[in-house]
Amino acid sequence: MLSTPEAGWCKLTIGLWSDRCSYLNDVPMKLLKIFLSLYKDSTLHICNFDAEGWENHIIFNKMITEITSNKDNGYDTTIYISSEVLAKELISDIRRDIDKWVIWDFNSDNDLTDEQKEKRKQKLLNMCNELESYLNLK
Repeated sequence: MLSTPEAGWCKLTIGLWSDRCSYLNDVPMKLLKIFLSLYKDSTLHICNFDAEGWENHIIFNKMITEITSNKDNGYDTTIYISSEVLAKELISDIRRDIDKWVIWDFNSDNDLTDEQKEKRKQKLLNMCNELESYLNLK
């Protein structure tokens, strides 16, 4: 779902669709909150991801993901993929690159103290653990 972040960019992939995301959004935190909310209250969630030049608007529910982009005069696509598949990918991708996601929305590694980095790391990992509990992965 999420590529390894590099220089303030990552690629978001949902099924056969993918596009870039900028550090202007806290992508891992935003997605974790969405998926946790999906499993807590089962409502659909709409989020926007800035690609610095266009935006992607994504509607998540438990069975269908809809994507609208204003890139090149816009397009719509509906992807039939369960939130469970996406949530598992998200958890795996965040854990794989946890140290890079810790500093994702900051200008550099030096913008955070070691204490701030550890606090953000634990928050991301705790949210992954909570989401796993909803998915019965443990």
